[in-house]
Amino acid sequence: MLTTRADDIEQSFEAGRVIHAVMPPHAPSGFTSLTPPISVGISFSGHRRAARQYGNGAVSDSDISPGDAFVVASADLRWLDVKESSDALEVQFDASYLLSVARDLGAPGVFTLPDVNGAPDAIVWGIAASLRAALRGELSMSDVQASTLLLRLTVHVLCKHASLSPPRAEGRKLDSRRLDRVRDYIDANIGHRLAIRALAKVAAFSPYHFARSFRRATGIPPHVYVTARRMERARQLTLQTDLPTTAIAQLVGYCQIAHFRANFVRHFGVTPRLLRSRHAC
Repeated sequence: MLTTRADDIEQSFEAGRVIHAVMPPHAPSGFTSLTPPISVGISFSGHRRAARQYGNGAVSDSDISPGDAFVVASADLRWLDVKESSDALEVQFDASYLLSVARDLGAPGVFTLPDVNGAPDAIVWGIAASLRAALRGELSMSDVQASTLLLRLTVHVLCKHASLSPPRAEGRKLDSRRLDRVRDYIDANIGHRLAIRALAKVAAFSPYHFARSFRRATGIPPHVYVTARRMERARQLTLQTDLPTTAIAQLVGYCQIAHFRANFVRHFGVTPRLLRSRHAC
């Protein structure tokens, strides 16, 4: 992982682990860190002559500009000498997830993902910036929204660097029968973490075009629909039970109570406590 410092923020998803870290300067005799294989990272900070090493290879150093992206595939990338404090985000992919997406994109039995030792990439930067803001509590992001971003990142990296072909457009529409299956699945699993690939599978649709097809059929993205269903269930539990807000939040799939309250107020204009007190009168 990037580092074991206590100020790291990380979260696990179907795609793997997402880690944001603010680190002190690196020095061979003091603090160092490493990026494991099958990772994509982005530096939000700039560095002069940052020294690093892949596995047991030669040590190299070069300048790093804010927004430079790294793909680590062949071996651990060790960060040995970085003179400035670092602000970075890494996505450490689950190998089976990456392979599954590659197979969906038509990858042959063996494909090569090369190392990318720092290069500007607007798509990686944009997705990483959103994930960093969510980890830091600056942006409200649902599990479905995060899984959609991670799938986009995976497809982008594989198509750009492993020379795989972008997914073909779906020729079918997401009809009401498939939408009903998706709705039933969401309602049955509303207290659990949901992912865009799982929703697409229920609809028997490609995960790459499911979100667009869903929006075309319903007028809203999947993560907005899931949030609305969760809020409606939360409203019912608030009015029909005496459960505390923390328990209700967990029952509708929220780990962070602040995130739950913010969405509840956004949907209903009041906190769960105030909604309950009004209906008790």
